[in-house]
Amino acid sequence: MIPGTNTGAVSASAGAYQVYAGVAAEDCAKAIELWRDCGFGSSSAERDVARYRWFYQVNPQGEGQINFMRQDASGPPLGFLGVGCRRWLLRGESVFAGVLVDFVVHPQHRSASPALQLQRQGRERATATMTFLYGLPHTKAIPIFKRLGAQYELALVRYARVLRAAVYLRRLMPQWLARPLAAASDVLDVASMKLRLVFSRNRGAWHDGFDARFDELWQQVDKSSRSIGVRSREFLQWRFGAQPGHQYRTFVIRHRDRDALHTYFVCELIGDQLIVKDFLSIGTRADVRDGLLLLCLQSIKLGAAIVSIQACGDAVLAAALRSVQFIERDRRWLYASVPEAARGSFEGLAWYLTQADEDI
Repeated sequence: MIPGTNTGAVSASAGAYQVYAGVAAEDCAKAIELWRDCGFGSSSAERDVARYRWFYQVNPQGEGQINFMRQDASGPPLGFLGVGCRRWLLRGESVFAGVLVDFVVHPQHRSASPALQLQRQGRERATATMTFLYGLPHTKAIPIFKRLGAQYELALVRYARVLRAAVYLRRLMPQWLARPLAAASDVLDVASMKLRLVFSRNRGAWHDGFDARFDELWQQVDKSSRSIGVRSREFLQWRFGAQPGHQYRTFVIRHRDRDALHTYFVCELIGDQLIVKDFLSIGTRADVRDGLLLLCLQSIKLGAAIVSIQACGDAVLAAALRSVQFIERDRRWLYASVPEAARGSFEGLAWYLTQADEDI
């Protein structure tokens, strides 16, 4: 949830509000009540509580920070800003980053002044212990992020590939014609993908959970010139194995004669769309290309009509996606704020991002 304009908003200067720190382990009920009063969260209070506890209290990388806003010391909370704790590597050096989430302001107070104050003071608190902050705001919140200053604006590009031609053909022609054309197109598409894999040395399989091989893959990733969030086995198990309300499966790629993994795709099937939430590889472009083809074939077996992936900063992945008919669909913007004293650490770094780096 983000603060937007509201013609019924209370007009007040920044000084009319107070931003104060909450305690993640104690203020769950207060946060959930505020979220629900503001129309934020899911349709189930129990689900919101589970997500709050997962994200703010049991993150193995550190407890999250929570910030409330009110008009006076005795007043109810009118705004909330969360900052999740994230282990990050800058040229292989470990630092703490903060991901800005759950930005919500009560409908009667959604004007620029309180929203800016909540963000500004919440960020000031976070940067006392975190090297930098980042967020992927909703469109209405982008002006707030820009006004507060962002040293990096990075595009998280969403690529998608159609697996069942009927998804588009039925929009362009009568059903009686679309159905046979789609069936023929799908047969040819599958045959083409299989043909490209005839001499491949790669094999793919679904894998539940995260074993020691994921740590081994992570340790081999070149981090020397990257800004990248830690993707250890422990992190992956928390982020995808323990997240309430979601069911993920991981498609792993290895060479035919080896047990070690060189690529993985963490996936979630929602309706007829398979969404890749995280990707990591130490393989070649050919390995990644084969992995994508194998994933597409498996996705068809699961009933998916579309495969999509959001990523930033991996040239090998981008080239492989284009080579197997993934098309750029849209972009989301990540804004990263780095205190002046730490900006030298980021010079010349290539950022690597996927949906693993947010909270959804």
